[in-house]
Amino acid sequence: MLRGELSPAQLILYLDKVRFALRVPVSTAEPWHVWRKHPELGNHVDFIGAHMLPYWEGVHLDIAIEHVIDKYNLLHGLFPGRPIVLAEVGWPSNGRTRRSAVASQASQAIFLRRFLAKAHEAKHDYYLMEAFDQPW
Repeated sequence: MLRGELSPAQLILYLDKVRFALRVPVSTAEPWHVWRKHPELGNHVDFIGAHMLPYWEGVHLDIAIEHVIDKYNLLHGLFPGRPIVLAEVGWPSNGRTRRSAVASQASQAIFLRRFLAKAHEAKHDYYLMEAFDQPW
C-alpha cells in the first residue's frame, strides 16, 4: 500500500484469500499512517502490523519515543481489541539528516535504549529495524 502497488481492495482480497487458505493469523505490515488512512484493512487482519520509524518522518530524537507511543495509541483507538505488533521500529546509525532527525551511532543507541525500556514496560510486541546496516 505504501508504494501504491496495490489498492486497498486488492490487498483485502489477498488477505481474505490467505486467511481462508491457511487458517493462521494473518496481517499486512504498513506504516502507521496507512492504517489510519485505510481503517477498513483492520476488518481483514488478525493483528495490526505497524511500522514506526520516526527518523524517516523527520522526528527529533528527543521526542521520537513519544511519537511512537502516540501513534501506537492512535492505532489502538482505531482498532480496539485488535493486537498491535510493531513490525518495524528503529533508528539508523548512518545516513542523511531528515528534517530534525539525525542518523548516528549515538542517536541509534539512545533511541533503542529508550524504546526497549518503554516497550518492556508497556509489554509491546516489536521487531527492531534493523539488526545490521545495509551496504547501501
